[in-house]
Amino acid sequence: MTTLLSFLFVLGVLIFVHELGHFIEARREGLDPDWPVFIPFLGAYVKHTRGNPWQTARVAIAGPILGGAAALACFLIGKADGSSLMLALAYFGFFLNLLNLLPFGILDGGSVWRSTRWLWSGGGRSKALASGALYGATALLLALGAISAYVPQDRL
Repeated sequence: MTTLLSFLFVLGVLIFVHELGHFIEARREGLDPDWPVFIPFLGAYVKHTRGNPWQTARVAIAGPILGGAAALACFLIGKADGSSLMLALAYFGFFLNLLNLLPFGILDGGSVWRSTRWLWSGGGRSKALASGALYGATALLLALGAISAYVPQDRL
């Protein structure tokens, strides 16, 4: 298999693992999720019934957490084997999950922050603080992972 095909295959696996994080947490929350649906060139999503804001925040953050763990696995394999392909996948995985945490629209970060705002205004301040702390810690770890996996390129 060529390097590009290997990269694309493992990238698909990384996206699937990210979506599996949402699926597993939604199932754990009793939200009756469907299997991940892939939209070519755009991404994927897991459809599930609506939960309360605390459940929604946990389901939304579960994808980047499991996706980050998958990127970490690529990073550890890349470091152990000296594989630049696996390091590139690790960097891309960390960066993509971090990008998904931006607090906008349909991204996971948008879902977390909408839920956190609802929790804060609805009297669930301890849950809102926990949601915000989990969001911040996840973003920090993904950023550190991306920085660690970055390999400078001297050719274009």
